[in-house]
Amino acid sequence: MRQKLDKTWKRWTFWVSLTLILAFSFNTISIWALPYVITDEMSDDILEPSGVSVNQFTRRVIRGAVDEPVVEGVPTQGDVVVMTCPDHFIQFCRYDVSEKPLHIHLSVPVEIAPYWSISFYAHNTDNFLVINDLDAKSKGLTELNITLVRRGVSYERQGDEMVYSPSDVGIILIRTIIPDRYSAEGQEVMRELLRLRAEARQ
Repeated sequence: MRQKLDKTWKRWTFWVSLTLILAFSFNTISIWALPYVITDEMSDDILEPSGVSVNQFTRRVIRGAVDEPVVEGVPTQGDVVVMTCPDHFIQFCRYDVSEKPLHIHLSVPVEIAPYWSISFYAHNTDNFLVINDLDAKSKGLTELNITLVRRGVSYERQGDEMVYSPSDVGIILIRTIIPDRYSAEGQEVMRELLRLRAEARQ
């Protein structure tokens, strides 16, 4: 009887231990892999309808899931981001610096918008740098020339700002706050922002 109980106990111990190990392993792998999957899926969803490729900023505004035109008189079947803030004008870039650095040139709309920022996200969604309008104002800049390089790669400084990415690929978001996008003033601001598109080249 005792031997039978010992065998049963050992069998249960083995299967419970195996289940816990597998559950822990699956959970750990999922938590590690999920951010990479999210970055890739989101990038694909935005790039496909936008007509741009890697290392290019979206040519059109990314807007909320609404049927109204973003800028009156401008044809915009814009790239849809569900639940984005209606006061945000967002431009998107999926970058790849595995072979060459990425040179970014953009205007900082310090006079026409109450808030502006450019944010860099690694492949695992970690935000590794944000530059905003206050940073630009403190340096007296209305334009930024940024060179994005893979961390650990030596490269001769070329831009006003050298930014080092912890991964080969990632995403860049430019956010601008627009007060009342449906007012005449807001529409004019958005036209100006569309004119001041960020440019990226390798």
